Amino acid sequence: DLFSIMRHIIDKLDNFHRGMHWKQLEISDEVIKSLLNGDHIQFYDFKRKDGDEVLFRFPPDGAHALHQHSMFQFISSKLIDGSHREPDKIARIDYDRERNKLVFKWCSDDHSKPCKKVFSSP
Repeated sequence: DLFSIMRHIIDKLDNFHRGMHWKQLEISDEVIKSLLNGDHIQFYDFKRKDGDEVLFRFPPDGAHALHQHSMFQFISSKLIDGSHREPDKIARIDYDRERNKLVFKWCSDDHSKPCKKVFSSP
């Protein structure tokens, strides 16, 4: 499914840049779900002839739609540009439901210390 594919893409991004840009990349499941909603990716729905029930949903470009996804491109470019390097910190991306935005923070292993917000999605 697309969720698993997106998680795999993020894991590859994490592994490739780990130690250079961050200690670890944490992107919540809620962020991935928000990336996969119909607002960001075009989907074709296969429905029953006799109703509106969606039987199967897929993007016309398949998994390529995930790499070309505008919000994923925004996240990737922000994460790996030269101004956002903290190889000893955890890069955390969460979803702010109130503002409907993705929030990027630098966090330490010490959970008693607050994370430092770096940017939000547009």
